[in-house]
Amino acid sequence: MTALHEAAAIGDSESLEHLLRRGEENPDGEDWDWGKRTPLHVAAAAGHEICVKILLEHGADGEMRMAGGWTPAHCAAERGSLAILQALVQKGVSVTKKDFAGETPKRVAQIYGHQDCLEFIESLENPHPEEIKSALDTRNHRKPNMHAMNLEGLSSDLKDNLTEDTRINYNEVMEQSQHSRVTFLLT
Repeated sequence: MTALHEAAAIGDSESLEHLLRRGEENPDGEDWDWGKRTPLHVAAAAGHEICVKILLEHGADGEMRMAGGWTPAHCAAERGSLAILQALVQKGVSVTKKDFAGETPKRVAQIYGHQDCLEFIESLENPHPEEIKSALDTRNHRKPNMHAMNLEGLSSDLKDNLTEDTRINYNEVMEQSQHSRVTFLLT
């Protein structure tokens, strides 16, 4: 376990920041003795939101996998940390990736009874059209913080804005799909 892993494990955000600023520690360094966990996995599993945010700000890969294929989102879902799931999404990290057994963070949250985490992830999968419009509002200069959107029932101007922002051609997707509902991941 590196000093960075230790700082993440105990929630020592000052030491974590100091180590990262020195540049001698890799924010994506894997601890092979602990299932290839990165400092981000460790911080997410321990529920240290500030450490998660610091690691992400310093370029930690929020989608790295530890042994078994878990991402930091799986760790946060197991812990029941809605704030960490939200922090991951705000940095553009997917919270819907499957582990090597096919389990998603949503399923992990469901298994452990973390209803707020489950509902948050579900809201990313099936947002209401008004939530999409708000996320795409031109006065809001942030990217949409949703990783999966259902396009069914959206007005054509929202579809045009959405496809422009995500570089996905809605019409091509609809032509290739035989389904009445299209769900895709934003990355």
